Amino acid sequence: MAGENMKNILIINDNFILAKVINVIYILAVVCSIVFGVYAIFATDFILVVCLFFIFAMPFIIRLFAEMFIVLLSIYKKMQLISELKAKKLQREKAGE
Repeated sequence: MAGENMKNILIINDNFILAKVINVIYILAVVCSIVFGVYAIFATDFILVVCLFFIFAMPFIIRLFAEMFIVLLSIYKKMQLISELKAKKLQREKAGE
């Protein structure tokens, strides 16, 4: 049960190929954000709050943007389907005249 919840957090479930690419970019961005936050704590003069922001808050923000992009892709796919169905309907109406 806990393993399934962790899988849902880490992986964006969708059947688009581009969604898988977005998922890889999402995971890389989260890893880079955490690595940068840890690096910033020990190697730079950043304020500790900024470093903790990169470690804890940025993964959630990155997830939010990834999910929004997936929603936009889903809307695009539905709009393509509606356009195709409308074109077929117009063809049938022209053929019926």
